Amino acid sequence: GLVVAECAKYGAVAALSYHGNGGDLLVEGGWALITFGSPDSVRTAVMRLGRRSGLFGSAQPVEVRAATAEDVLRDQQAKARAGAAIARSGHEGGVPQAAAPLGGGHAASGGAGAG
Repeated sequence: GLVVAECAKYGAVAALSYHGNGGDLLVEGGWALITFGSPDSVRTAVMRLGRRSGLFGSAQPVEVRAATAEDVLRDQQAKARAGAAIARSGHEGGVPQAAAPLGGGHAASGGAGAG
């Protein structure tokens, strides 16, 4: 929704992964990994989004930066945990799914608050 629409202003969004802390991403804290189609899109999005206050409707400051290898690994581990939880519960309802960043993808990372 809102995050994809805002990020798409700066380039093609190839994938988006939300990782909230048990609630709304921007209210309860958490983070997102947005994969763009090109490194230029990442640079532009980080530069422009990083200067904005009230980003994505958040009352708290939102950190926007280029993703690191550790961010991508953290995203993959979170998806693996979510997949295991779905497998244990025997259903897929209620858990948003997003494609993992593919090789050659370029990612930007953002999180609400300091955590």
